[in-house]
Amino acid sequence: MKALFFFSISLLIPLLGCSETGVPREAVSGHVTLDGQPLPEGTIQLQPLGEGPSAGGKIQEGRYELSRNVGPSPGKYRIDINAWKESGRIIRDEAMGTTEENLISIIPPKYNLNSTLEINVEKGGNNQFDFDLVTTSK
Repeated sequence: MKALFFFSISLLIPLLGCSETGVPREAVSGHVTLDGQPLPEGTIQLQPLGEGPSAGGKIQEGRYELSRNVGPSPGKYRIDINAWKESGRIIRDEAMGTTEENLISIIPPKYNLNSTLEINVEKGGNNQFDFDLVTTSK
């Protein structure tokens, strides 16, 4: 009888993550441009300014899309956007015996390390957020 009880409970546990009592998440999407052009590739990270999980994903051809499965919970978030390019320098790791291309950020720190970008994700809302980044002051 005990074995049947624990077997039944083990079947129910995976379903708890799918219930409405779990962490609610929302789909989020949008466009990212850099100096007026779609950002070819990069990453976007949503850091909660209160309770809730962080979320993030890839930017491809100026577009990002986080499905509800991996999206953020409703609330306010700080946005970090990153993208890199090869610097032309090779870095050698003597201890590992490897080399790799040195990458440099093409996104100013005001959009990642010192980000001032914020969004408010709404429950059941449109939740499309576009970001127009600039590398120089005009």
